[in-house]
Amino acid sequence: MGGKASGRTPDRASDGAADKMPTATAGNIPAHGNEPGLSPRVAHLPLVRHSVTAAGRSWLIDAVADQDALLAASDQFDAFPYGLLLWDAAPVLADALAAFAPSGLEGKRVLELGAGVGLAGLAARHLGADVVQTDHAQEALELARRNATLNGIAGIVQQCADWTRWTDEKKGFDIVIGSDVLYDGSAHAPIGSVLAASLATDGFALLTDPGRTATPFFVRDMQAAGWLVSLEQRTVGALHPTRPGETVDVTILKVWR
Repeated sequence: MGGKASGRTPDRASDGAADKMPTATAGNIPAHGNEPGLSPRVAHLPLVRHSVTAAGRSWLIDAVADQDALLAASDQFDAFPYGLLLWDAAPVLADALAAFAPSGLEGKRVLELGAGVGLAGLAARHLGADVVQTDHAQEALELARRNATLNGIAGIVQQCADWTRWTDEKKGFDIVIGSDVLYDGSAHAPIGSVLAASLATDGFALLTDPGRTATPFFVRDMQAAGWLVSLEQRTVGALHPTRPGETVDVTILKVWR
């Protein structure tokens, strides 16, 4: 989650009952942020090291512990730092990429919007794609680099980017990905413009969304603009549960022309 922050807590529709097995499992242990080479703001974040299974392998992902810790750290940032948390939609996107490309992504160019702590982009690179990760927050990209190193992933290009000031050199991508990027309705038009500018003629976007209340309006507007949108729902165990057995319904959106 990242790209263009709205400065408010994302809304999510009510959790549904679990009718499918979770696609990811997670646990966490403290991660020591005060290490050489980290910027001061990242070094002082209350990081936790999540153990996550997604896209056919296990991952170690350092991120802010939970939403309470994120809120406590937010005063250090000009915009609310949503991208410093590992959100439920990210492992689902990693799994969806693997499912869409069972033989891998060799030779494919993948652009990640709102990379945050980087899991989906790392999965795309693991599957063989050439990956460009973007986020509006340098701190999120720093955590994504840290997580790439933790997981033995190399060769990802990173760029700090704003969806409202998109540049033409980011084009010709086979797949554009984003996890939990539709929470702010004011970002929908810029995201649509980014997809139009960045996707190859036969390319598609793969987005995952945990029931944000603004998302149906994105689907409506994209379809009205001539895009095709397919929806698939998965129910997964919450990465940051507030009660035992809590689940989250995550929708996988495929968007193409």
